[in-house]
Amino acid sequence: MKSAVHTSVAEFSSALRAQAERRAYSLVGAAFRARKAAAGSTAVRDAYAAGQVKLVLVACDARAAAETPWVDALVKSGKARAFGSKELLGRVIGRPETGVIAILDDGITTALVHTLDVAELGPVSAPQLSAAGLVSEVG
Repeated sequence: MKSAVHTSVAEFSSALRAQAERRAYSLVGAAFRARKAAAGSTAVRDAYAAGQVKLVLVACDARAAAETPWVDALVKSGKARAFGSKELLGRVIGRPETGVIAILDDGITTALVHTLDVAELGPVSAPQLSAAGLVSEVG
């Protein structure tokens, strides 16, 4: 790059979060196509009973799925995350609205967790300079 890039910290962090969200949906779709994911309450419950679930994604608007005992158990064990909507999760796997998807592969789970961590970052402010040096407001 030979030209200067002009952006604010807020614009950059917003673009980073948006890209991470797109990557998360892409990882979910790839996992489903590789048969390393289960979609829908029955398939996810069966995978949970078989001990195959590494991570469960529950759509933010999937109240019924979120209130099942097995999802509650996965939340308590740290293996569940709220992400997206039923419409978007369904679209990424080529199905109608899907409220819950289980990821069954360790590698995809690791990549997805890191990506979701970035996608869920809050607003970031620029560090401020003071006479004493660099003082950060991130805490």
